[in-house]
Amino acid sequence: MTAVATGAVGGGFDQPVGNETYGLGNKTAVLWSLDTDTTASNVSNDTTVSNRTAAGNQSMVEAMVNATDYTWSQSPDLPRQWNRRAWAALARNFSTTRSRSVAPSNASRESVSVAGTGGVRDAHATIARVQPATHVFVDEATRRTMLARDGRVFGLVDYRVEPPTDDTDASDGRTVEWTVASHEIAAVCVLQGVAESRASCDRPGSRIGRTDGSHVVNVSYEALGYGGRNTTVVLAARIDVEYVKTVRERHSETYEECREVRTPAGTVTKCDEETQTWWTETTTRPTQEVVVTDSMSEVSFYRLRSAVRYARYPDGDMGVVVQSSHRWTGVNVSGQGVVPTRWRFYTARNPAWDEFQTATSDGVAYWESGVRPVRTYAFPADVHPRGYSDTDTGSGSGVVVEAVLDGETAGSPAAAIPDAVDVDVVAGEYETTRTLAVRADEFTPTVRVRGLVGGVESEVVNLSATTGVRRVRRSNLSAAVVESNATHATVRVELRGNATGRPIDLRDRDGHVVVAGHRVNTNASGVVLVSVEKAPSVGVRYRPAPWWSETPAFTGSRVRVHPGSRFFSIQVQAELWTRILGFLTPVVFVLYLVDQLPGAQTWPPWSRRR
Repeated sequence: MTAVATGAVGGGFDQPVGNETYGLGNKTAVLWSLDTDTTASNVSNDTTVSNRTAAGNQSMVEAMVNATDYTWSQSPDLPRQWNRRAWAALARNFSTTRSRSVAPSNASRESVSVAGTGGVRDAHATIARVQPATHVFVDEATRRTMLARDGRVFGLVDYRVEPPTDDTDASDGRTVEWTVASHEIAAVCVLQGVAESRASCDRPGSRIGRTDGSHVVNVSYEALGYGGRNTTVVLAARIDVEYVKTVRERHSETYEECREVRTPAGTVTKCDEETQTWWTETTTRPTQEVVVTDSMSEVSFYRLRSAVRYARYPDGDMGVVVQSSHRWTGVNVSGQGVVPTRWRFYTARNPAWDEFQTATSDGVAYWESGVRPVRTYAFPADVHPRGYSDTDTGSGSGVVVEAVLDGETAGSPAAAIPDAVDVDVVAGEYETTRTLAVRADEFTPTVRVRGLVGGVESEVVNLSATTGVRRVRRSNLSAAVVESNATHATVRVELRGNATGRPIDLRDRDGHVVVAGHRVNTNASGVVLVSVEKAPSVGVRYRPAPWWSETPAFTGSRVRVHPGSRFFSIQVQAELWTRILGFLTPVVFVLYLVDQLPGAQTWPPWSRRR
């Protein structure tokens, strides 16, 4: 696209179409998920890419993202940078006159008459973007818009004014002339929880943001509260117009003018009827106030509430469980990398702003727009939460996902995502992440939980290395064959706390011991006897309950026993060691005596001189 939209084609600003980056460079190529992608085979062809980049048409980044759509694991900041800079450029370039109104194609235009024939015409207030905000595809039928509690509303307000038609026909003794004395956007505001029909910038109870009048809207707001429940955000603008109405009226008065006239008969009085005409002029200054609005309905002000629990493992690792009642995107444990949930993000322009219209008294002209407000969308991806290693972050640390818990099931939103958007959305039912347990290989006093809306994080939790941290204790697992026959062996398993030596009774706790694939629980003495088939080797493993569900919490442990041979039974081992010691004791004693003789160096054997 190389066309340029200017005032020459009916627009109200000089804004290039499709090739402006606002100083952000080639990275803006990843913003346009709604654009038509080229085929992957074309882009993967080195010759095609080289030809494009050599010709100066596209960078390598642009060529690659034109073949697919880019996704983020966290809400990106790039759209916010783009919108801020784009609106600053629009504010510099925008110009308008009383005789025309510029609006995007989706604007709801309103005309309010004065004296039947004039007034405010084609007035509108149109929201382009609220940020930070995320449009969340939950399932095929549900899409939720979540806004930050503190943010900005970008939009456009414009109108034109036509003075009422003059009445210049003086035949009835009256003429009326109209002119426009002044006109302005008196106020622009953001309201919360009101209907558009009741919107007014003079409603302090529902007003969450206000600014002086401006055509290019960039107004900050602070919501009245958080939510979960749906509400409405309204952009309202008050347009004030003052007219000059000049009324000229004709007045007349008839009177008799008498005079004395001498006649042969004498002096008589003769009167003539005269008519005097004059005009009076009255000037008034009627005013007109018009409120135009646009709204986003069924939006929520997003607040991330999360509960964080901590544990410290014997080896110094840190365990963290993050639980949130709201959708969230990841947790930063070590201060370097983020463990993401399954939510992913893509960005796209607001297609309603692709085309603009300029309304005048002669009609409406349509033209291609260079204004491209960018929105952020979230969707459940076909991935699962995963940790990261020092290779990923370069930090020398790593985080492992231990469990994903307490999710809720929803259907795939794939059908609701536009066909032009090519992202890896989950195909079938999926489970959201409400609780995530991770283990980091180093302890850190800060944890950040990141939300679906950019810039919204849970409170940073500062934690000392000792206060409020649950200790995970080492377990001590031992096993031995106590009896065996030709086909089976009895294995005695004992489970104790490593530091205290106290038995671990699994009858009233979660967790279990697995012996040769059989799950068993220890008794009050921390012991269980298990009969297994003879095998060369049998694994014994203690699988503890997660540390966040049991107190005290223990680490897992494992051992192996060898019931396949009687050599390894307790009785046989005791008998064998008794015989070995009985044989070696006199031999060692004789060697010691010989070593005491002069010149004899028999012990230890490796100390003899050659």
